[in-house]
Amino acid sequence: MPERPALWDLSEGTTSFGQIYQYAAHMQTLARSHGIKKGDYALIFGKPGSALYAAVIGLLGLGCSAIFIEPWMALSEIEAIIAQTKPKIYITNFIGKLWGARMKAIRKIPVWISLYRIKNNNGSKNLAAIPLSEDHVGFITFTTGTTGHSKGVVRTHGVLFHQATVLSKYLSTHGTDLCVLPNFVFLNLSLGKCSVFVSINDHRRKWQKIPEQLRPSSISCGPGFLQKLIENADCFPDLSSFHIGGALAPCALYEKGFEKWPFARWIQIYGSSEAEPVSIADAREVVKKCRLKSYHQSLYLGAPISEIQTCIDEGVLWVLGDHVSPFYFGHHEANQTHKKKDAEHRLWHNMGDRIYPDDEGWWYQGRSSQPLSDFILEQQISSFLKTDALLVANHQFLLGAGVEIHREALLKRFPVLTDVIECKVYRDRRHRARIDREKTIKKGAPWVAG
Repeated sequence: MPERPALWDLSEGTTSFGQIYQYAAHMQTLARSHGIKKGDYALIFGKPGSALYAAVIGLLGLGCSAIFIEPWMALSEIEAIIAQTKPKIYITNFIGKLWGARMKAIRKIPVWISLYRIKNNNGSKNLAAIPLSEDHVGFITFTTGTTGHSKGVVRTHGVLFHQATVLSKYLSTHGTDLCVLPNFVFLNLSLGKCSVFVSINDHRRKWQKIPEQLRPSSISCGPGFLQKLIENADCFPDLSSFHIGGALAPCALYEKGFEKWPFARWIQIYGSSEAEPVSIADAREVVKKCRLKSYHQSLYLGAPISEIQTCIDEGVLWVLGDHVSPFYFGHHEANQTHKKKDAEHRLWHNMGDRIYPDDEGWWYQGRSSQPLSDFILEQQISSFLKTDALLVANHQFLLGAGVEIHREALLKRFPVLTDVIECKVYRDRRHRARIDREKTIKKGAPWVAG
């Protein structure tokens, strides 16, 4: 039904599925008029909204591949990607034009189309969807780079299809979904589900403007947004299904959510940009098991889903599945480290996470790049201080927010520590939950790293 709401956000209000279809068809008309064809790359930079989603749908239908760039990415990384893909078209808004004009690589892209033009439909009616192979590149997105440089994650059409199939099996597909991440808007559009798209920076006054008939019944977000959601729970009384992922959540945060929405279904998703989901667990069961072990964070991950194969090699998790992304784009070193083919030429992905399996399921034990002893010490200190705004560096230095007042108690209880350093703890730029260890150490105590 074309009149059904597909998207709501504060700046545009409600956009129907019929309007998204029309915008996407017009995007194809504009692209064809400039000679854009199957196999061409399109660079995308702009504020999420109906025009952006429609533009991507239209381009995918023509067999183009969309590259999403974000302003926090290093200019050298963007230039390298452009040099390799040679995009034929740049889709952006007014701010993106000003930003792109500063970069020689973007200025060389022959066709620039404003998101505003896409909504000025000239009567385009037919939306093409040319046949493509499963390994044809659909999206290229980028990791946040909290453990190093951003990596180009490739989502082929096959990966996108299988990921949508898996997520729709395990998550709620009914009602309206409150979305913070654009990827879930694309998923909902494919499922015919309405998305209310919001930002973590929005004030509650904005949320109160959501039409009553579109009040969300489900939400897909990370712990960072969940914290703000709990503080404004009265704005979303109809939520009945929570899908939380992207980073570990403090058990206390989940418990506050359980109190606010006691009858809701709570699901913890474990995965990554390259493979989502890997495991699904009932968040109430997660908290129960972690509390029994006196863990501050939700370290219990449940069991892997049936659609994925797993292998734990020297404590580190490798995964294989139809919804797992292939080789990184343009990052040879990362492909050497995080990807490998087996005897049957199947491509496995290294999650980079240390996993301990027992009779109950999987337990997270930190990133493989972090010494296990540091992770265990961090968890012990987190449980002692009841906060995760801290990290251990070089096996002996504690950096964190609000730790200075506990200096004496910390040094006494944890004699392995030689210093306690008060500093700002930086979070990842996407979920605002996972600690950016490199940035925190560099800005908080530059001498520690050396």
